[in-house]
Amino acid sequence: AHAPVLVLSPPDEPDDLFTGPLEELLARRRSDADAAGAPAPRVQYIQGADEQGAFVGAFVAEAAKAGDWLVVQHCERDVAFLSALSAAVDMLQATPPHADFRLLLDARPVAYFPRALLHKCVRVSLTPGGGPAAPCTTLECLPWELAAAV
Repeated sequence: AHAPVLVLSPPDEPDDLFTGPLEELLARRRSDADAAGAPAPRVQYIQGADEQGAFVGAFVAEAAKAGDWLVVQHCERDVAFLSALSAAVDMLQATPPHADFRLLLDARPVAYFPRALLHKCVRVSLTPGGGPAAPCTTLECLPWELAAAV
């Protein structure tokens, strides 16, 4: 099983720093799947917020069973959500997910991020390619760890 991937985005970067390159990576994965005659991964997006905390376990369990990719954006925004997310990741240890399942977490660095969750993730830190004027907007600027993990 693949470990969850935690992408740490710089706090002063735009919200789409991660999504543009991720979409390009997914397009390549879909193209590879089509060429191999295999089904392309289905991708679900959820936002890290307190109203989602009660449902994050169900989202993770459903995606893990189906072999979907689940992208959790801004998971640092709510402490309760992070706790529920950490518990959901713990469940993946007890019930191994489908081989195609991927869990991608997008967060800004915060002091209250659960250490247990940090230890279970492949951590990738995104930094803009050339400073604020040239943010990471293409697949080529993603760290190799991210491309290899998904």
